[in-house]
Amino acid sequence: MQRRNFLKWISFFSAGAALPNFLAACNAQPSVGTGAGENAASKPLTIGVQPWAGFLGQYIALDKDFFSAEGVTVNEEYFQVATDTNTALAAGKVDLAWVGVPDLMTLVAQAPTLKILMISDYSNGADGILGRNINRAADLRGKKVAREDAPYAKIFLGSYLKQAGLSEKDVEVVSLSASDAATAFAAGRVDAATTYEPWLSKTVEEANGQILFTSKDTNVIPNGLAASAETIASRRDDILKYMRAIDKALAFAKTNPEEANQICAKKLGITAAEIPPQLSGIRIFDVKGNQEGPMNLSSPYSLVKSLQSGEQIITQLGLISKPIDAASLVDDSLVKSL
Repeated sequence: MQRRNFLKWISFFSAGAALPNFLAACNAQPSVGTGAGENAASKPLTIGVQPWAGFLGQYIALDKDFFSAEGVTVNEEYFQVATDTNTALAAGKVDLAWVGVPDLMTLVAQAPTLKILMISDYSNGADGILGRNINRAADLRGKKVAREDAPYAKIFLGSYLKQAGLSEKDVEVVSLSASDAATAFAAGRVDAATTYEPWLSKTVEEANGQILFTSKDTNVIPNGLAASAETIASRRDDILKYMRAIDKALAFAKTNPEEANQICAKKLGITAAEIPPQLSGIRIFDVKGNQEGPMNLSSPYSLVKSLQSGEQIITQLGLISKPIDAASLVDDSLVKSL
């Protein structure tokens, strides 16, 4: 199952500050919405998105009609799973899409001009690796390790193994969903498991294990806004308007957390009461946060550095046929111009 189909814990991050909290869910159904107003002059931008709390800027901007206020018409294609969003983006059926960056690294084989324009969020503690009688990465050599069969999970596990000079070839990988990986670990069927909240904290408490490694304060698992070079060239002004509306939505979430919770809950098919307790799992970036963090090579949240690290791992695993120039996947010119 896709990672975006599960409930996750999140915290809101902008320019170094923690903001309100939101929760992604898998029970939202595909839908189409429009953030259009009569003053929007150009043809619509079609946006692909799926249930994921990190994409709350899209949800709020659509609900509050911030897009038309910026002079851009937006049609939303709301997919149930990330793979459908990825397919639509690669096929050119949407102009922009909110995607997992590790997925994009494998998509460029089908659509080589795809670029990441801004980062929505990094996992910030929601993802982790559970272990039992494991003190360091080197201790996993020859052990059974469960992980989801998805690029993000392979990169995350690879990042930990790399600390000891290991790769997946040095362990026995068991492909399981995040929930099943946690269950297998609790039952003693595997020695370690890559999973995420709520299973991460719950399992470590119930299964006499420990958390070996988490995504907290890392740039290992990013998500963001992507488009083709052709779309960027032909719709640049509209994309800038779109980004301004997203930034306005994130500012709204900071100053109006209760209403933002309600908007997000309605979109994701859950209650507003379910949202606030789900804290500190992802780190969200607004425009200023992007400029200072992911789009800044000297930042610990540098997107290019994240891509470079991930590229080494997915090349080693054979997920891509040839190396990728990480910097070529990023177009930071738009967000830096805002």
